Amino acid sequence: MTPHEEKSLPEPAFDEMAAALRRRLPEGLRIGVIGGTLIRSADTPAFCRRVGKALGDIKDVVLLTGGVTGVGETVGRAFYERRISFGRDPNVFHILPEALGADWDYGATLRSGKDMRQRREVLGRLARIYLAVEGGSGTAHEAEIAAGNGALVIPAGRYGGAAGDLYRRIAPGRTGPWQKLGDPEASGPEQVDAVVHLVRSHLQEREHLAR
Repeated sequence: MTPHEEKSLPEPAFDEMAAALRRRLPEGLRIGVIGGTLIRSADTPAFCRRVGKALGDIKDVVLLTGGVTGVGETVGRAFYERRISFGRDPNVFHILPEALGADWDYGATLRSGKDMRQRREVLGRLARIYLAVEGGSGTAHEAEIAAGNGALVIPAGRYGGAAGDLYRRIAPGRTGPWQKLGDPEASGPEQVDAVVHLVRSHLQEREHLAR
C-alpha cells in the first residue's frame, strides 16, 4: 500500500458506494474482470480476446473492468465488439476513481472512490463473478474483497501472476473446468470453455433460485 492509497473509509461506506453504482447498472449477471495492467505471458492476449468474445455471446452478462489497460481492456474490447456485432447493448462499464484517468472510448466509464485502492474496494463489491488473469497485489486485493462478499472468483491459473497464486490456493483437487484453468497442456479454447461453463452454471443456478 502506498501513502496515497490508504484505506480511509469504513466498510459500510464502501458498501454504500457499491450500492450506488449498482443502481446505475443494467439488470444482468455482472462479471468483473481483474488482472494485470501489463500482460506478462505471450499466451494471455489471445486467451483474453477469446474469453471476451465468449462472454459477449451470453445475453445477460454485464461486464465490469477496473478501467485500466492490459487484461481488463483486452477482455473488455473483445466483449464490446462481440455485443455490438449482435446489435446488443454494449453492457461494458469501467470503474475508475473520481479524478483519475480519462473516460474510455468504448463502453461507459463510472466513477467511485478517491484513489485506486478505494476503487478496488468498490469494484470488488459489484459483481457476482470475477475472472482473474495474471495481475499483482491489486488483483489479489480485489479477489479478496470479492470472495469476502460472496462472489465466485475464477482464476485463470495457467497464466501466472496473482491469479496463478489464487488458483493454487483454491483449486487443488478440483476436476473438470477448474482443472482445465490451471493445466499448461490445455489449449486456449479449452480454457475459455472452462470459464464459460462455470459462468453458465452460475447463471443457471441464479435462475433456478429466482423461480
